[in-house]
Parts: sequence; C-alpha cells; structure tokens
Amino acid sequence: MGYEVHIERRSADGALLPISSDEWSRAVAETEGVRLSEVELRVAAPRSPGDVVLPTRAGDAEVYFSETDSWHLVFVWNARGGAFFSSHPSFLDENNPVRRAARALAQKLGAMLVGDDGNRFD
Repeated sequence: MGYEVHIERRSADGALLPISSDEWSRAVAETEGVRLSEVELRVAAPRSPGDVVLPTRAGDAEVYFSETDSWHLVFVWNARGGAFFSSHPSFLDENNPVRRAARALAQKLGAMLVGDDGNRFD
C-alpha cells in the first residue's frame, strides 16, 4: 500500500473545508506544468484478454516532467472537495516536479499538503 499526500484546506478550528471543482480547475489552469487530464488509463484486467480502459475523472490532473518531456497523471480529484497523489521518495526533493506543483496548487487554494499519517509538508 502506498503513501498518499492530500491537498486539503481546513478552518481555524481544524474542520475540513471542501475545495470546489471550479476552484481546483482554476488553480490547475494557473499553475505552470500542471494541466487537467483527458487521457484514458489502460490497465490489464486479471483473467480477461486485452486491456480495460478506465477514463480519468473530471478534475484529475497531470504534471509535466521536463527530464523526459512528458506528462504524467499525478493528482486524483476527490469529489468530496480535495485532491491526492501517491508520494515517492523523490517527493522529499525540493526540486521534484510533483512537489513543486503540489506546493503551488496548495498555495493558490489556501490549502496544505498532508500525508496519510498527518505529516504536513511545506
């Protein structure tokens, strides 16, 4: 099981404040190196021939990786009003494209980056 980091916004008393899909879409559009995803994911289905096509959900977003000149699906939109992504050890690197994108999105949304264990990232 992976470690996920959530982009979430909280009130002064700690209550979770949803981020609307419009706010999320605007933040994505205004963040360099991030775009809303329109790709289809193909995964092999167990015990069946061929691939299963899973459409991305509205709000899922990709990050641009300049080293490989490619876009990768990173952020998964949650209809409850937030987004999350799977973290890798490279996320701890301040120059990691996912970390830079996540930090910029959180800042635009007045949100924070919070790990599954409650650890906060700046």
